[in-house]
Amino acid sequence: MTGSLVANDTYARRDFLIGVVLLANGLAWFFIAVAMIDNMVVQLGLAGEKEMLVYLIYFVFASLSAFVGSILRDKISRTSLIRVWVVLGIAASIFPILISEIYLPQILIISAILGFSFGLGMPSSLSYFVDITTFENRGFFSGLIFMITNLIVPVFAFIRSANLVVNCLTSATWKSIGLLAFFIKPMPKQEDQLAVGKNEKSFTHILSKRPFILYFTAWLMFCFIERTETPLISDLFGDFSTVVFSMGPLIGGISSFVAGILCDRIGRKKIILFCFAIFGVAYAVIGLAPYSIFSWYLYLGIHSITSGALWMIFILIIWGELANSKRSERYYALGEAPYFLAYVAQLLVTPFVLEIEKISAFSLAAFFLFLAVIPLMYAPETLPEKRIKERELKEYVEKARKVSEKYT
Repeated sequence: MTGSLVANDTYARRDFLIGVVLLANGLAWFFIAVAMIDNMVVQLGLAGEKEMLVYLIYFVFASLSAFVGSILRDKISRTSLIRVWVVLGIAASIFPILISEIYLPQILIISAILGFSFGLGMPSSLSYFVDITTFENRGFFSGLIFMITNLIVPVFAFIRSANLVVNCLTSATWKSIGLLAFFIKPMPKQEDQLAVGKNEKSFTHILSKRPFILYFTAWLMFCFIERTETPLISDLFGDFSTVVFSMGPLIGGISSFVAGILCDRIGRKKIILFCFAIFGVAYAVIGLAPYSIFSWYLYLGIHSITSGALWMIFILIIWGELANSKRSERYYALGEAPYFLAYVAQLLVTPFVLEIEKISAFSLAAFFLFLAVIPLMYAPETLPEKRIKERELKEYVEKARKVSEKYT
């Protein structure tokens, strides 16, 4: 009996290690691939519509491949799909080296392959993460993964200026770390083997569910507002925008970890509501005092803290819990879509957004963020109320025990 418990505990630790390695590796690789594309765009001197097309293809293929991967999950096991995803990422990283001369058509092909390689296995990787965590610790591990990712990504900043061979080898080496995760525990989980034969819910059925629509609407509004306001922030802040975009991920990584812990204690919905509200305040302050250095630093702090927390909750937690932690690949494919579509929207509307008067633009952003709170007010809390009460009761009993020991 004792040996069985030890074995189960060992497998649980391996599951957590695999989940953390795969997700941190995959999320960081997304930004590494973008940096590779940045490098090729700069070296080829692309600008205007040609530059926009390169990034457009990357984000579109990243989103579409997530849907393809969630559908393929019905045909093959999750373990096999994730292995194919990791190997494809390694091959996509090396592919640019095999091209003798790179011009626009070649960059477009590379961009499509990199985007497809990112999205294909991400829903399955996220679904695996949901299966190996519980309501009580999912926020903690989600925050940990996001913090690791945000701290790792700046290390690869040199990719933007290094030569293509160095870029490709760095990307392939990093992606290979995900492949090593399978040597930690070579056998797939029993749940994974049994789940292959189950019928998956359709996308239309998911989109008809009220809780999903409420969270999805708020998430969609946040992504579009945040991305379409980014060009205005860069234009307004000038050189200070470098501080915002370099310090933001570091602050966001720490805030995502703290938010993850709080998610397990007080619930996901309260954290989301708080972040939406103070993010709206940040835009309102920028709208009232766009040229004040105080409002710039206020925006830097609030944007970094709230975006780190919201990305962590919406990308890693919410969709798996709305799926009741069972076969959540299609939930994640749909839930990820606004993140990529917002980048597409930013590329398309940037020339027009820059023509808008800044005070009006930031005031509208604040207004729409406050509107996004409305569907959240009607959305259910995904952390069961029973778990919150149990934690509060446990903490109360522990405090009472300490007080009793102190006076006896």
